[in-house]
Amino acid sequence: MLTLPWWIYLCMGGVLFSGFKFVTLTREDIRTDEEFIEQEGQIYLERIKAERERRKAEKMTV
Repeated sequence: MLTLPWWIYLCMGGVLFSGFKFVTLTREDIRTDEEFIEQEGQIYLERIKAERERRKAEKMTV
């Protein structure tokens, strides 16, 4: 393996580094997406709860 030119080792290192960054950034992106979806879901559930309370109050007054 020591008979290969130095730039081949540099290329192999670049490929490994690129693969590592791809995996880490993909995981981070998935985590960010899940956090965003969770926040949007909480907002949606709060709106549903508020609408139920509004309808319940409206029903009580009628």
